[in-house]
Parts: sequence; C-alpha cells; structure tokens
Amino acid sequence: MKVKGVLPHQIDFALSKDKFTLLIGGFGSGKTRAILYRYMQLSVLRKGKVKILLVSPTYRLIKDVDIPLFTEYLDDLGIPYKYNRSDYTITINDYIKGTIMFRSGDRPERLVGFECTDFIIDEFDTIPQVDKQKDVWEKCISRCRKVPDATGGVVTTPEGFRYTHHLFEELKVGRTIRANTEDNIYLPGDYIETLYDQYDEQLVEQYIHGRYVNINNINTL
Repeated sequence: MKVKGVLPHQIDFALSKDKFTLLIGGFGSGKTRAILYRYMQLSVLRKGKVKILLVSPTYRLIKDVDIPLFTEYLDDLGIPYKYNRSDYTITINDYIKGTIMFRSGDRPERLVGFECTDFIIDEFDTIPQVDKQKDVWEKCISRCRKVPDATGGVVTTPEGFRYTHHLFEELKVGRTIRANTEDNIYLPGDYIETLYDQYDEQLVEQYIHGRYVNINNINTL
C-alpha cells in the first residue's frame, strides 16, 4: 500500500491477513487513522466489493471522529463519494470503491438486519460494560456470515483487563499490533510531554505505551 506518511503500525494493521487483528495503543498513536488505511486495503483485495461495518461506542464519536476521518480524506484527494446522513453510510465509487456503514455500539441489539464483508470496532474498550462489549463483538461477527474470508479489526486504547484483553490475550483469537504514542512523529512537540506530566507510572503504561494495566487491581471480567 503506497500512501504517503503512513506509520509502520498503521501499515501492519492495514495489511494484516489474520482473521482478527487488534491495534492497541496509547492516546494519539494514530489508531483511528489506521481504520481508513485498512478500508483502502480491503477495497483493493475485494476489488471494490467491500462493505465495512464500522462500530464506535457512541454516535457522538461517529459524528466527531469517524465520519470526518473519511470525508476529509476523500475531499482532500478529490475522490467522489456519497454520504447518506440519515443512514450513516458512505459509498465510494472510485479506485477505493466500497461502502462504510457507521453504527453505534451503545445498543448492540440494533446491529441487525444487514450484512457486511468485514467489520472494524473503534475504541472497543470504551464501551462501558464488558457484557455489552461481548454482545457487540458477537453481533459484528454474525453480520459477516455470508463471506467466507470475512475479517474483523479492533482499534483501542486499553482500559484495564476488559474484553479486548480476554479476546486477544486469553483466547488469542488473532494478531495484536501495539502502537506507542511516541511512535507518532506527527504529534505536536509538547503533546507527549504533557501526557507524561499528567499521568503516574501505571497510566503512562496504559495511555502512552498501550499496555494492559489493572488500575483498580480487580478482575473486570
């Protein structure tokens, strides 16, 4: 994939051939941007017949982060697309042809009635309850039932030993790619310094290095 300015962990996530892939990292490490690159790669692999389900914890995150991620990139490159505001869907009819369906994970029971070729869950560990995380994960898998080589991706900052840890560390369902905040060379010069000033040692491990840390010393599952 030849895209200028892509970070190594973003490339790894985009090109991963594993059934399930996790990109876990600190704040500002470029996790969400990697979603865009993974969509582009899947579009190439599926020859434009790609229909991505992109699930975020809330519609606010979809509106403020995920949809602008795609529309601003497409606008900058002059790539034509159609954005259906009522259905939260972007359809692209160019060299990265395909469809992205944006859905919220706050009501997993509503993730029904459609099919997709692949799914990606953004900020998975910020979904408030572990049971709800589990439900979102299972609903996403069920939406891909007609595609034999369907894939699932997760991008998140870790929030203790939650369902992300259970899936990728305990059950080992797929590949883990770790992103350190300091790996993102495009961050403002004082951003990382501010994080170090703000957090203690445990939170630095979690929110900068992207490591699982049990802050409250309890089992969250």
